[in-house]
Amino acid sequence: MRSATIRRIELSLGRILCAALTAARRARDFIDGGQKGPPQRILFLKLIEQGATVLACDAIRLAAERVGA
Repeated sequence: MRSATIRRIELSLGRILCAALTAARRARDFIDGGQKGPPQRILFLKLIEQGATVLACDAIRLAAERVGA
């Protein structure tokens, strides 16, 4: 599979997945009366390109420190 095809798939599915997860979280927060406390878990989606992980390394490290992993 060509890298351009993989990028298009990641871009389209990534947007849909992030939008669906955000909508589910907001619906849950609305029903529960708001978010209670700091997040307990964080989901990272690994992109196929290693460079994206290298660029996000500091953000991943900071998020892991905040959650306590």
